Amino acid sequence: MKYKLRQATSFRTRIQFPGLRHRPACCEYVQERLEPLARCHLVEVRAASGSVILVHPQGRPDLQNVLDLVVSCTSVCDEKVAAGMPAGRTPASATLHRSAGTCNVFHVSGPTLFLSGIYIGGLMLKRVFAPVLTVGTLVSRLVSLPALLTVWLAIPIQRQALENLKNTGRVDMGVISTALLYISLFTGNILTALAVAWLYNLSGWMESRIREHTQKAVKDMLMGRQPHAWKLVDGVEVRVDADTLIPGDTIVLSHGSTVPVDGRVTKGTVLINESAMTGEGMPVVKTKDQAVWAGTLVEDGSAWAVVEKTGAQTRMAGIIRLIESARTDLGHVSRASLKISQYMVPISLSLAGIAFFMTGSLFLAIATMMVTCPCALRLSSSTAVSVAMGQAAAQGILIKGGNHVENAGRVNILVLDKTGTLTQTAARVTRVQNMDRRYKEETILKLAAAALKPLNHPLSRAVVLKAHELGLELPACENRKIVVGRGVEARVQTRSGVKILFAGSRKFMTAQGLRPPDTDSFACPGNKNTRSGSSVFLAFENHILGCIHLTHTMRPDAVPETVARLQRLGVSQIVLLTGDTRNGTRDLIEKFSFNEIHWEMSPEDKARWIDRKKEETPGAVIAMVGDGINDTPAFSRSHLSFAVGDAGEDLTLECADIVLQQGGLGQVAHSLELGRHVLSVIRESYTLAIGLNSVTLMLMLSGILSPFAGALIHNLITLGAVANAARPLTGRGRPKDLPELPVAESVAEKEK
Repeated sequence: MKYKLRQATSFRTRIQFPGLRHRPACCEYVQERLEPLARCHLVEVRAASGSVILVHPQGRPDLQNVLDLVVSCTSVCDEKVAAGMPAGRTPASATLHRSAGTCNVFHVSGPTLFLSGIYIGGLMLKRVFAPVLTVGTLVSRLVSLPALLTVWLAIPIQRQALENLKNTGRVDMGVISTALLYISLFTGNILTALAVAWLYNLSGWMESRIREHTQKAVKDMLMGRQPHAWKLVDGVEVRVDADTLIPGDTIVLSHGSTVPVDGRVTKGTVLINESAMTGEGMPVVKTKDQAVWAGTLVEDGSAWAVVEKTGAQTRMAGIIRLIESARTDLGHVSRASLKISQYMVPISLSLAGIAFFMTGSLFLAIATMMVTCPCALRLSSSTAVSVAMGQAAAQGILIKGGNHVENAGRVNILVLDKTGTLTQTAARVTRVQNMDRRYKEETILKLAAAALKPLNHPLSRAVVLKAHELGLELPACENRKIVVGRGVEARVQTRSGVKILFAGSRKFMTAQGLRPPDTDSFACPGNKNTRSGSSVFLAFENHILGCIHLTHTMRPDAVPETVARLQRLGVSQIVLLTGDTRNGTRDLIEKFSFNEIHWEMSPEDKARWIDRKKEETPGAVIAMVGDGINDTPAFSRSHLSFAVGDAGEDLTLECADIVLQQGGLGQVAHSLELGRHVLSVIRESYTLAIGLNSVTLMLMLSGILSPFAGALIHNLITLGAVANAARPLTGRGRPKDLPELPVAESVAEKEK
């Protein structure tokens, strides 16, 4: 079975199998079989691209084992299909909530922590008001209630320490702290060991609560709360669990309900709020043949809809998986915090040793290790990234990893495509110009439409649409040869026999040895947003037949103010790379203050330009914005890539690091602003944690603070640092066309 290894890092692997494309049932079965693989934290199989994505923060799985498993699963699916059986289906709820249960918990439960805290407080008060005498043998002390409680609280700590040792092969502070806990226990310092074990569990509980709160907020914000659906069975509405729906079922949508699946309206009209998917605050009217998405809200009307995608295949499920997997997709800041944790081990040991030899207090030594633990740094970075991804998703921006959030905060060179990015995707024909008087305008239009019909390009779609509007019958074309971003060559049957037909750009015609004459661009009168646009030439073998002129409408956010906003965010160079002609970009030169504009650029030319720019400015972070297949080579060469989702194709959306489900340049600016906000709050949290913990350590070592108070203050500082990191971006920096809503590979790896 053919496959391509698209990505292989220490924490994420993506393998593309062409044989899995557009086979959702088979992909669900493969995903179900791959999930039990050791080391895999998250498994996702995408039917649109045939990609198998494995997230494995604890190390890579055996690649050959994965390949063999996919091949065997595909064979099973083929046999089932041949026998007329379904290939298998994964329940939606299991998929949406799977990652929530895969996170290891290294602390006791909240009630246990609360009750044990009260008990420890009572013991400390008793110790203050009455001296505690050490009586009895060692065995009797070890079987006392405080000692047994200490052992119980120490179990999660030692479990985490052993797992870290197994995964990293290095001794960290968890292993050392566990050893010191048991030393305290066996030397008679039972209350000391009990207090330290309780504080460690408190820290772990706080971390879990923060993570769960972030995940729950994202799910509540995106999913909706409707676990059931109304299925149409023999003309009767039957209430069923949403998990039981399968493609082909018909459901009834009514006022106040949440759409449980991805589907298409077959009857009726509904007003749907799609803000969770697109970030658009205004409800959208959906009528027959229009798509509806899971997680969106029906505000008015009623309709029937046929189910197309359920469970893991829905667009909403993909959004949630992306956000939940962010904690395993480490960026530069997160990796730096892990390195700091490793470097802090010898420093913490040294400070703890000094504290012990100066005071003889084992409790002070352990508290010193706790205060110097950089857990606030790790938690702050992951929390800030998760909150930013959730906020972005609520506004129609899908970020495929935490590292892409950080890269967005560092972008200083922005490269833009034109069609679909600065302009609306849809173009329209304004004039058909014949350059050979033997052919009428209608003939030129229908020949061009016949040749361009299979191409999923805005200009091609506009030509075909115009031909259909005029009721033209398209001749049959054979043996098409498509040059992406340029044009198409085809054989067409004419009255005088079969001829070779060329349809495409001026550069495409020149490459065929033809010389198209200069043409004027034609603007659409009365509309200030339309621009003189593109031209599609048509030729028969050795001569030009004519030219079709088309215009695009500028996106509402493609205005000079947005460019100025990007520059204020620190983007030093904004460059336009387009396959259009110089005439087609003339008004853009006048309207925008781009640093560079290059026209008639092929996909390979764009990629080479980015490579050359990276060599000229080694420290720069380059982002590419596009919407078509012709942009994917440039995506692969840039440090960060944006796909305009409302115009983009499946392959483009798959290759991009960030998908903009609605909007263009304004959403790019908002993404960069989110990235800069994340880096800013992480720096603030680091400063807060390091500064206050340093003061706490000095006060504790000088005897002003008790070890217990110091360890408790350390946990409060961690909570404050994480709360600061969880601050969402406020409304003052958002683009004007976005509603107010409640609350990727790294640069270094891409350059290799």
